[in-house]
Amino acid sequence: TALNSYMPVFLHLAKTDQGKNYILWTLMEVWRDNKQMITVIIDKMLSCCVVTPAVVIHWALRFEMLDELSRNWLWNVIFATIKKMCKHVIKIQNELLAIRDRMGAMEPDQSGDNALMNTYSLYAPNEEEVNHVIKKLDHAKDQQKKLLLQTLQLTVHIILKQNEILKQYQDSW
Repeated sequence: TALNSYMPVFLHLAKTDQGKNYILWTLMEVWRDNKQMITVIIDKMLSCCVVTPAVVIHWALRFEMLDELSRNWLWNVIFATIKKMCKHVIKIQNELLAIRDRMGAMEPDQSGDNALMNTYSLYAPNEEEVNHVIKKLDHAKDQQKKLLLQTLQLTVHIILKQNEILKQYQDSW
């Protein structure tokens, strides 16, 4: 795809959160008339790790995007981003369960009858691998909590800002 052709450029630009934010704003300007394309490209960029879920949520729920908040495409981007993060956490949970299942299944046979299974137990995951996946899962869950909290905080901030604008408008009458 065209996104893959320019992947080195995107990865270079996305070294900082400011660069990731700039990519999203540029995407919005270029595809202003085709919101579905924005949704698809953001999803692809999330999959390729060009942008992070936190940056996408922060970009989508900014005051500058207030006019777009009533549009379905923006909420699709927000929900798809959160869903992608949740899928990532579930994937790591399943990875941990699979490793623990392999650890339990690879217990050496004490009777000595099953020599073939004893050789497979040499490849059983060790505690270090399990601890690595546990740390990875804890990190992913922490990122998920931060993302959900950020989404909630930005939504509340927008609501408060809207109430402030509404109050100023009513006071002017």
